[in-house]
Amino acid sequence: MRKTWFILVVGLLALSSCQQRVVYSDFRTISIEGWHEDSVLTFETDMQDSVGTYDVLIVVRHTNQYAYQNLWLFVESCTDLGISQRDTIEATLADDYGRWLGSGINRYELPLLYIENSPAHTCPRRFIIQHGMRTEWLKGITDVGMVIRE
Repeated sequence: MRKTWFILVVGLLALSSCQQRVVYSDFRTISIEGWHEDSVLTFETDMQDSVGTYDVLIVVRHTNQYAYQNLWLFVESCTDLGISQRDTIEATLADDYGRWLGSGINRYELPLLYIENSPAHTCPRRFIIQHGMRTEWLKGITDVGMVIRE
């Protein structure tokens, strides 16, 4: 009996140690009229740790009203050291059969890994996101978020 409890406790500890701790999470709600091509979303992080490594995720939430299979994003990231980087990201939101890839039923959420294992001293502190689709008003995107985890 003791051996069973020991294995159970060790297993639970091992599973809980694999969880990545979220150190920053923030979302911007998109207007019901849609996301205008000139509208930028800015995320300012306050990272205190200077020794760890971080994963940075962009989280997209959308409804069935989103008319496309993918979403192009322009992402600018800046560090405290003044280093700036601009990326273009393609997020695939639906498969070739039109099935949404994110989790959810009427509102879907899809996390996109943007930066993996960034050392704390080079981890961006400010992110600016703008959609890069060829339409003035993008309908169906409800929220865009930034999540940083250890």
